[in-house]
Amino acid sequence: MDVLSSLPEILITALAVATFFYLRRLGNNRKHPKNRPVPEIPGGLPLVGHLHLLAGNQTLARTLGSFSDKYGTVFAVRLGANTAVVVSDFESMKQCFTTNDRVLATRPDSVQAKMLSYDKTVFGFAPYGAYLRDIKRILMNEVLALHRVRALRHVRVSELDLLVRDLYQRSRSQKLKSAVTEPNTSGSVTVSQGEGKAVVISEAVHSYVLNIITRIVAGKRYFGGGGGCTDDGRPISEVIKEFTLVMGTLVPSDLIPILGWVLPQGTVKAMKRVFKELDLVMEGWIDEHKKKKREKKEPMLTDNDDDEVNQDLIDVMLSEIKDDVVHGHKRETIIKATALSVIVAGAETSAITLTWVLANLLNHKRVLKLAQEEIDSKVGKDRWVEDSDIESLPYLGAVIKETFRMYPPGPLSFPREASEDITIRGYHVPKGTRFFANFWKLHRDPKVWSDPDQYRPERFLTTNANVEVFGHQFEYLPFGSGRRGCPGINLGMQITQLTLARLVQGFLWSAPEDRPVDMTEGLGLALPKASPLEAVLTPRLSPHLYTA
Repeated sequence: MDVLSSLPEILITALAVATFFYLRRLGNNRKHPKNRPVPEIPGGLPLVGHLHLLAGNQTLARTLGSFSDKYGTVFAVRLGANTAVVVSDFESMKQCFTTNDRVLATRPDSVQAKMLSYDKTVFGFAPYGAYLRDIKRILMNEVLALHRVRALRHVRVSELDLLVRDLYQRSRSQKLKSAVTEPNTSGSVTVSQGEGKAVVISEAVHSYVLNIITRIVAGKRYFGGGGGCTDDGRPISEVIKEFTLVMGTLVPSDLIPILGWVLPQGTVKAMKRVFKELDLVMEGWIDEHKKKKREKKEPMLTDNDDDEVNQDLIDVMLSEIKDDVVHGHKRETIIKATALSVIVAGAETSAITLTWVLANLLNHKRVLKLAQEEIDSKVGKDRWVEDSDIESLPYLGAVIKETFRMYPPGPLSFPREASEDITIRGYHVPKGTRFFANFWKLHRDPKVWSDPDQYRPERFLTTNANVEVFGHQFEYLPFGSGRRGCPGINLGMQITQLTLARLVQGFLWSAPEDRPVDMTEGLGLALPKASPLEAVLTPRLSPHLYTA
């Protein structure tokens, strides 16, 4: 009876104690925002989350960027059953790619990871761990290191010579309909301008870059010589484009698992088909290299510099990987997965970047003129630009940097997943949360970039002169940063710089009928241009330079 009579007081006391601790915890949360969850944007629906807000013709980076304007630079969205945190400002990027870099270095499971990556052997899909570190070491030290890229200069230059010669021949076949006055440092020169046949320059550039990459990977040219088609007769470039498209496609069952049972899986079938096509191509390449090694017709990697020049990626990996099984993966599978990674990532990003640079120059004739004048004054018109000239062409470098700023090769980071609980800008991010860095929005932050939506290369010669592309300055990350940063920076920059320099030096450029170029961004991982880029070209150097 005594206990029962005291029950009201006990309940009141318990309630008071609970209220005290609740209020103290609430106060601590306010004092220490790190205990707060990341704010979720409004408009989420049961089951689908915010997926309905992400649909449309805009790129995902633009859509998420508009959310950032409304709800802040750190926010959460629900992608079906998964929660994802999106960041888009300098401070958040710095925390994510320094303090939290290791925790955010792994990848979430996905249909693509299962279907397109040799069971996560492709390093872009591989979880963070010993396998990823070992493969990246081989790539960075033996395949994509600066000394290696320079040793393979003859591949880049020979393909560039063929590209320039092809564009010259096409320009010579154009009908002459008008004249253009080209200003230069010594006065104005009137040059006939072809206006009959426009070159689809985006296709020409894509073929050119793919030739470089496949020669570096397998010693083969995709276009104009052995290895151009699959066994079914489809051009490899077509297969690679489709592979890139399905690799960046959201699969409904990834986000809402039950949909895998009730919806047709057309995307999954396409993934299986295109993966099988590329797998057969690369398997054939590896078999050829093994056969040559057995017959000793092509020596494997030695300490001889001349041998190094003739080694492609498959040669190097056959030499570097001695064991039949490494980290649970077969040797041949690792080589195929790595070759696929380099071909898809290298060819698409470099070709798309060059397309955006040229599109911007066609829309900004003043910038094009200044770039040509710089080359004329530093190099002249009696010889072609060489790699050794690039450092003396700062304005050309600024043009490339500004293009990377406005059209980064990866507008969003490939999805990551938190392997532990972490804190980002004072917000608690639980283990298992997906993570995206919006580089497209970062590069248009008005707190860092004046007139961020304006194409102004001069900013990289003045206020932003010390900003570089290598991922160490967190306001500018065209190639990402940290453990998952792009390993192909050196190769991408070498291809882009010399190619752009020679195309600017060698030709006058104009859009068909002098119309503004449509700059609509297409959908895809590497931010492709939505429509093909066409241009009318007129040679501006002595004819013998194009045909030598």
